[in-house]
Amino acid sequence: MPRMALFLSQFVVGLFVLPFATFAAETDYDGKWNVVASCGVNASNGRPSFTSRHEWNIQRGKIHEVHVQTAAGAREQTIWDGVVQDGRVELVGVGTRDSGDKWAWRLNGSAANNGLIKLSGAMLAGERRLRDCSIEMTLRDPQPTSLAGRATHQNQVGGLLPPPVNGASPAASVTAVARADPMPEPPRPVQPTPGIQTVIAEGLGKDLPSASQNAAQNALINVVGSFIDATKLLEKRTTIEEGIRTQTTQIRSDIKEYSQGTIRSFEIESLSTQNGLTRVTAKVSVRVEDFRAYIKKLAEDSVSIDTGLFARVTTEQKQNQNRVAFLTENVFLPVQRGEVTVLKVGPPVPSSQADLSRDERQLAANLEKKYGAGKVITFDVAMSLNPDFWINMNKTLQSISTKTVKKQITDQQVSSLGSTLHQFCQTEFQFLRNSDFCAAVLSKDGKTNWLHVHFAKGIHVDLEKAVPWWFKTDQKELTGRPILSISLVGAAGQSLQLEELDARPNNSSNGLTRNDRMAVYRTDRLDSPVGPWSLTSTLPAPYPTIFQQGNFRVMLAVEPEALRDTRQINVKLRQQAP
Repeated sequence: MPRMALFLSQFVVGLFVLPFATFAAETDYDGKWNVVASCGVNASNGRPSFTSRHEWNIQRGKIHEVHVQTAAGAREQTIWDGVVQDGRVELVGVGTRDSGDKWAWRLNGSAANNGLIKLSGAMLAGERRLRDCSIEMTLRDPQPTSLAGRATHQNQVGGLLPPPVNGASPAASVTAVARADPMPEPPRPVQPTPGIQTVIAEGLGKDLPSASQNAAQNALINVVGSFIDATKLLEKRTTIEEGIRTQTTQIRSDIKEYSQGTIRSFEIESLSTQNGLTRVTAKVSVRVEDFRAYIKKLAEDSVSIDTGLFARVTTEQKQNQNRVAFLTENVFLPVQRGEVTVLKVGPPVPSSQADLSRDERQLAANLEKKYGAGKVITFDVAMSLNPDFWINMNKTLQSISTKTVKKQITDQQVSSLGSTLHQFCQTEFQFLRNSDFCAAVLSKDGKTNWLHVHFAKGIHVDLEKAVPWWFKTDQKELTGRPILSISLVGAAGQSLQLEELDARPNNSSNGLTRNDRMAVYRTDRLDSPVGPWSLTSTLPAPYPTIFQQGNFRVMLAVEPEALRDTRQINVKLRQQAP
């Protein structure tokens, strides 16, 4: 070979190899790996050992895999995340079951060689060790930028050049090799919007909805990395991932824009199937400041200083206080004040023509005796929580909870909800170490009643200080209750009659709240001591409860002019003057 040709070939090979060295620390172990995970006998319940096999992909030194399976009739999902750096591997897995059970894996280890990684660790429930586990990873398909890929390439070029391709020159042959397997492309640039960060993310799941949620989670994990350093992200991984998961539970592939929450928009760009799983690529726009504040409240850092235990206690107290403030400001107070209650008024009916019970007829007769026959009307009002608030409320409750249980209950259990919830919470407290808080949300799907129970630890004392009225059986302690305002309006929009009612104890008895001209009472099974128009309840025991919906009835003695000219009835909840 002439000297000039030899020099050119060495120069071209140098250009080809140089980029790989640039990414060496990040991509040393990139590629597809065969994974064998083995765990011993469960020390808690004696369940036998098991071994599972998977295929994982390491890309730019990161592992992110989602496994979905059905075991004993229940759907299980495990999300694996790991970091590979300088031959060391840190791996965390979070497992969940439809029943609400949660567990985690923590493993670490190192690469035995370019194509073999061995990890050891445990499956955990909280801090309790359930199983001893190990993982062995064998490289199946290395990326060209990995250690194994570079070694393969060096063998192919034989120290200098591969054979010419289709009669091309040696230099052209090297260029062809370089183009045949290019490095992964970075995320595509997206036109920036102030306060919005847009990410192109992939997601994998058993179907389109789960793959979409996984893509949204991956996008948020990507954004987290822009304002939390890698060390803190690894330390707080479980807390942050649980928070991220609650932020993406409402993501759907057929909805692009979201008016509430961290994610502003979600748009699928490509869709494919692989080994029975669905893979999507999506463009996700994130409200960065909202997300930053959310993560800060969930994962405030713990710092060890010379005072040791006292510093940790102080930090934990601040974390709990932040969670309480977050819960109070975003859930309890908006519901209690009626700020997020949607009212729908039914048509008014003269009491003489209404379908009333014996007690209701007696109530109407007493009003007619005082104000005249034919002057009493009744109408029903349906209450529900604002749909956007309902979604965000559930995300907030899940983010502060150590455990959430969804339970179907009967109408009879709804009627005695206080005792039902007391028994359920006390039973669960026996298995949830250090949990001191139990709250419930009651919803209805058709004819099915669903009780969502949330457990947390370390917040009861601070929460009772923040909202003491929710932990008192004496209703005189209640504050912030809205006033029910009913206005009868004429054809020109003028107010013909205005009646307002406060649910203070001196106006209420046996579920009935009244003044001289009006009586209001619940028509559903939900007896709220807070007032007929409230979607909250303290119940007989201190378990804060929120109702998704409810109904109450108004019986009103109408003034003669209003009876003749009323064209519209307006019902609203307003705050009392301080």
